[in-house]
Amino acid sequence: MVSALNGSLLGSLVVATASMLVADKTAIVIDGRFEDWAAVPVAVADPAHAAPDTVDFKRLWIAEDDAYLFIRVETGIVVDPSENNNLVLFLESGAGRVLEWQLGNRQGTFRVNASVADSNIRYTDIGFRCMPTLDTNDLEMAIRLDARPDGITELFSGTDIKIRFEDTEGGDRIPDTGDGTSYVAGPGNLPEEVFIDFRKERTTDLRLATYNILNDNLFDSSLHPGFRRQLQAIQPDIIHFQEIRSNSADNTRALIESW
Repeated sequence: MVSALNGSLLGSLVVATASMLVADKTAIVIDGRFEDWAAVPVAVADPAHAAPDTVDFKRLWIAEDDAYLFIRVETGIVVDPSENNNLVLFLESGAGRVLEWQLGNRQGTFRVNASVADSNIRYTDIGFRCMPTLDTNDLEMAIRLDARPDGITELFSGTDIKIRFEDTEGGDRIPDTGDGTSYVAGPGNLPEEVFIDFRKERTTDLRLATYNILNDNLFDSSLHPGFRRQLQAIQPDIIHFQEIRSNSADNTRALIESW
């Protein structure tokens, strides 16, 4: 699956329920692999107490870079992070701004001072990414720091953020009490980006890319820069697009060849 990934992500200040922890600057990529979280301290460790065969939250990590807030959560049983779950992320920022994000439905509600500003927030509205997309008990996600969920109001106001997860079916949550674990966005320099060489190892290799563009989004001119950047970097010989529904093969070919 072709995906745009940030090359430099880093941890910052984490305020746990009992003490303040400072994470080393760490390069993180949202790819479903967790070696790059090794230097980020655990923000919350939750004791086991959920009923058998229900979600039991174990640990929570938080980090950030200049563009994204990153969250990693570990559960006792395997869950499907993309659907068929009852996991809810609550994210509270300053000025009474609260995002309630339902992982299973891939949508959320945005409140400002307890009033609903938008009850149909989609992942594109907040720049949400989550990996892995299949069954796992360890998942990482990202939300843009400049997100405006309702198209008007900034999600993050100031540096103080509270985060918690709940399983609305089994009842477990992390942290167990309070509005959430507190996180303070801190200053810091990003590590130097590492160049990823996409050149083929052999000129005789054939490169195949598959890309679900979601309801003809490839033909939305406002999204062209992202699609173009990825495809120009990867330089596939064959591209298998999904969800082209209202455009012809000739239109698709002409667009890609123009890039």
